[in-house]
Amino acid sequence: MVLVALAVAAGAVFYLARDRGATEASQVRSGDCLADIPDSSRVLYVKSVSCDQPHKGEVFAVLPLPDGDFPGDAAVVKYADKCAPALAEYAPDANSESGVQLFVLYPTADSWQRGDRSVTCIATSKNSRTGKIG
Repeated sequence: MVLVALAVAAGAVFYLARDRGATEASQVRSGDCLADIPDSSRVLYVKSVSCDQPHKGEVFAVLPLPDGDFPGDAAVVKYADKCAPALAEYAPDANSESGVQLFVLYPTADSWQRGDRSVTCIATSKNSRTGKIG
């Protein structure tokens, strides 16, 4: 069973130091691996690494939200419920792996105004891993 830990994590209330390998959080794609999982509720950059390098997260789905006005936090969180079934499709054996959790990046009202329109689903593990889960 996957333990689901949702985190509001998008926008730019503050800027994280941008270093080599940093990618805008709204620009990651399915199959990207992340060196670490953000520990903030507002994330602008994440550190991408090759999946054969030690990493703590793997993006397995990027779910676009419909255009238009910001639908509200509750609607965005509800949309994030699609991440668990997407993980089962991406990596059917992930549900049986202990320690695999779900981390979700999604837009806030502020980041929506800057064009952030996607829910990003990330499989995480407490300890670093190498290779893909899928």
